[in-house]
Amino acid sequence: MEERFTLGWIEEPARRWDFLGLKKVSDALKTPVCAGENLDTLGDFLPYFHHRSADVIQVSHGMTGITGALQIADAAYGLELPITLGGSAGILHAHIASAIPNCITKEIPHPEPETKVFKWDVKIENGLAVLGDKPGHGITIDYEELNKSVVNKISVKSGPSPYGRRAGAGLYEVPQLKMKSKRLIQNENNRL
Repeated sequence: MEERFTLGWIEEPARRWDFLGLKKVSDALKTPVCAGENLDTLGDFLPYFHHRSADVIQVSHGMTGITGALQIADAAYGLELPITLGGSAGILHAHIASAIPNCITKEIPHPEPETKVFKWDVKIENGLAVLGDKPGHGITIDYEELNKSVVNKISVKSGPSPYGRRAGAGLYEVPQLKMKSKRLIQNENNRL
């Protein structure tokens, strides 16, 4: 495929926790490998950075939070790795991208139409996100409209959250510490 097309990148060609597998793919291709969209913390990205597993680091503030996304982007900047933002609300990504000097692109899976609840001052023009001139992230919430959609009970049919992964899933270069819960520590202290 690389002989016929110039690809921007190949996204996560191995399991997200397989940083050594990603490195093998990256070394075998001239096309950059992009990965990281489903990782949660800066610590999850450290093996990627250490092993140069990805040529483009993909961050989703839906997984990392805004602060985490900025921390990961800053670490990647120190290693001269480009960032792409993906997997979360594209309009908010535009503001996050403006604070990241090594951000090369961001995903907007579909332009988000304004709703009765949300309004924003970000416009897409000629493929570029143009930020408004108001302070903040540019999203305004109409709380009166939002209150019309209040859900008092979550349906069992709604299923699990799409974010995160179960504790202990995947591979870790450095095993995670097993932490005792506060309740367990309190119970142990009460026995003394």
